[in-house]
This record gives sequence, C-alpha cells and structure tokens, in this order.
Amino acid sequence: MKNGILFIILVSVSVAVLSIYFSVFGVRPIEVKINYPEDSVIDETSSVDTTNSTVIVSEPKNVEVSDVFNYEIVNGSSASYSVNKNFLDSDSILVVGTTNDIKGTGWYNPKTGEFYLNSNVDLSSLKTDSSARDLIVKNLFKEKIANIFLNSEDFGKELIFGKNENLNIYLDLNINGVEKKVLFLSNVDLGEEKIVADGVANIKMSDFGINPPSTLNVFTVEDDVELKYQIFADVVN
Repeated sequence: MKNGILFIILVSVSVAVLSIYFSVFGVRPIEVKINYPEDSVIDETSSVDTTNSTVIVSEPKNVEVSDVFNYEIVNGSSASYSVNKNFLDSDSILVVGTTNDIKGTGWYNPKTGEFYLNSNVDLSSLKTDSSARDLIVKNLFKEKIANIFLNSEDFGKELIFGKNENLNIYLDLNINGVEKKVLFLSNVDLGEEKIVADGVANIKMSDFGINPPSTLNVFTVEDDVELKYQIFADVVN
C-alpha cells in the first residue's frame, strides 16, 4: 500500500456488529463514504467487494507512518444474534446464532485522536443448534455480507491508549442493502499492540427489510434482535 501503511482501524468493534441473525445469497459491491484526517487527500468513495469479503479502501495521503497505528481483526473475534421464537402450543425458546468470520482493518492516530474502521461479517456462516434453521436464515437476505463502518468524525469522543472505556458507539451497519446507524453499548481497550472490544445492540429485522419467519398456527419469530460482538485486533505496522 502507498506510504507503506496497511489501512483502516477497528476501533471498537467492528461488529457485531456485525453479526446478525441472517445470511444471504447474491452479492453486490457496497459503496461506503469515508472521512479521513484533515491533512489527507483521498478519493471520495471506497468500494467494499463482497464477493470474497475483502475490504478495499482508498489510502489516506500525507499521513506520517510514525503517527498511525494500523490494526487488523484476528482469529477469535465473533458476532452473534439472539431472538425469541414463540410457539403456539409450547414455551418460547431463545435462538442464538454465532459466526467467527469477521474481516476488517483500520487505523488510529494517537496524536490527533482520529481513527477509521471498515469491516465485514459473513452472515452466511452464522450457526445455531439447528442446520435446518440455518438454511432458513440464509434465505432471508439478498446479500450475505454485513458491512460495518466507523470513523472519528461520527464518534465524538477521543480514545486514549491504555484506558479501558465504556462507550456508546454508533456504527454504520449495512445489512440486506439497508444502511442505518445502530447504537452499541461497548467496552473498548485500546492498546499499542492490540485492541479488545465487545458490545451489544438491539435492532428490528423489519428495519433492514427482513420479514421475521413464521408458520401459521405453529410459531412466530419476534422482530426484535439482540446483536453482540467481541473483537480482537492486532497492530500490523
């Protein structure tokens, strides 16, 4: 990459988000608007190629390598959904689906407090305790990749090395081709060698153009879904 900088940062998540009770068939590129440090000269947009879940982002110019810490999400990260399934003739059950297929990178400038994140969650890899249920979930969506985006302009709070923070983080979450800002209650530990973050949020499936599954006189699935993430990211400078 230009100027020898591996790009982009997962500052707190990436994801959970990322995550969600869904998966998809049919993939198309997602256009993501990006805000970079004031001294950077950049292209106006960046494209996320969801064909192979690779994050492709324009690189900021005129940023000193020594000023920026570059991070990459590593193994052990996870995203999950939880939703209630109600049966007409028996008790409700809590359905939980989880994936470890999260990819993302980002950067953080401790001198300015600026940061950037772009990450993808492969929703088709979400697993519950039922393969039959997982197949139904896969057919709920037009796209199999959820995209999560965050930068410091939208964040409104400076992160500090070595300080464990409990934060309310608004992430730009793109699911099923619908992009919305979603509030995650998060805990972020930002270090010079790695980032550890976890968080939880609540969304409605219908807000992302998804009809909750149901079978007449058998069961209904609630519209409300809880999302959780746990992120581990290492420095790659």
